[in-house]
Amino acid sequence: MNITFDLEKIKRYDQSGPRYTSYPTAVAFTDAFTNDDYQRHAIDSNQ
Repeated sequence: MNITFDLEKIKRYDQSGPRYTSYPTAVAFTDAFTNDDYQRHAIDSNQ
């Protein structure tokens, strides 16, 4: 197998991309949100 690289594309895209961020952010999680809350929201979102 012969693998080739396009050096112009490597130069063009050789930079950092946006950082992935979860939503909600980790600091928004809380123990006050119970399993029952999750189940209720999951059921409501399917209507």
